[in-house]
Amino acid sequence: MAKKEHIALQQLKKDPSIMITTADKGNITTVLDQEWYDNMINKMLDDEATYKRLKTNPNASTTKDVNKCINNLLESNKITKEASFRRRAMAPGHLLPVP
Repeated sequence: MAKKEHIALQQLKKDPSIMITTADKGNITTVLDQEWYDNMINKMLDDEATYKRLKTNPNASTTKDVNKCINNLLESNKITKEASFRRRAMAPGHLLPVP
């Protein structure tokens, strides 16, 4: 990133009406209107055909299940110890509207 672009980006970060993030693909910096972003997220989450509200956070039990599978693969020599570490470090998915 050029010095002028970096300075401009730092100035934009100070504006609370603007959201700066990395695009879903291509490692490109995107500048979004914060109100638009909030509205888009809410619109997506309000779509009951796609999303449903969960009563509990499933991450702990899902992580436990994934780790059990990884351990089974490791014990049966189907993956290496290094590969098992990489799989455990993966983060859960997240919601992001694409501009």
